[in-house]
Amino acid sequence: MNLAIDIGNTFTKIALFDNNVLKSYVISEKVMDAIHLANSKEVDHIMICSVGKDINHYLNLVENKERIMVLNQECKLPFELNYNTPETLGVDRIAAIAGGMQLYPHTNLLVLDLGTCITYDFIDAKSIYQGGAISPGMVMRFKALNQYTAKLPLISNPGKNISVLGKSTTECLESGVVNGLIAELNYQIDFYKSKYDNVQVVICGGDAKYFETKLKEDFVLCAELVMLGLNNILQYNNATNA
Repeated sequence: MNLAIDIGNTFTKIALFDNNVLKSYVISEKVMDAIHLANSKEVDHIMICSVGKDINHYLNLVENKERIMVLNQECKLPFELNYNTPETLGVDRIAAIAGGMQLYPHTNLLVLDLGTCITYDFIDAKSIYQGGAISPGMVMRFKALNQYTAKLPLISNPGKNISVLGKSTTECLESGVVNGLIAELNYQIDFYKSKYDNVQVVICGGDAKYFETKLKEDFVLCAELVMLGLNNILQYNNATNA
């Protein structure tokens, strides 16, 4: 069994795979839940990903360290990079791309990760990563409007049906952030679909469900995309190192 662990600032995502088949997927507030599973006898290989948190302490708690692979820019990847600064490419973006490839190999693929930041990543049908874009996520935009002004309130739970024409300060904030994001998301999707043929769009991230009914183009929503990508990279490295 393969174990994929994504350690975030707030939550840790844990997934078990039998080869490429996802057997279980949980989200925990405790990193130690993942470490306990990592020390289980049923786990053969472990892939760990962390965007910002120092994970050396947790790595030291894993009993058989030879089973561990930590995702970084030096790992072998199942795709080529056409990116000017590969050393700065975030491991979360790498994993999401690899997850999209697992679902749609040899396809023009646009991956949108709607989290703290929104990332747009495009890989072509020849399995060459071409780049993308990064912008502030929904929560970050609401927080910025609150923190960098004197009187604007913090919006923590925007409504589902938001009018473009706001009739109160709260409604205006919701309209500006949410409708602005919808326009941005649709623009990015339209750009790639106008430049490439048969683009498949895959969306993941904490805010993905909020926007799933608000986009005009067809897409696939996959909450486990990053975990699929971690396992894909792990499988690829195991195969190439065999």
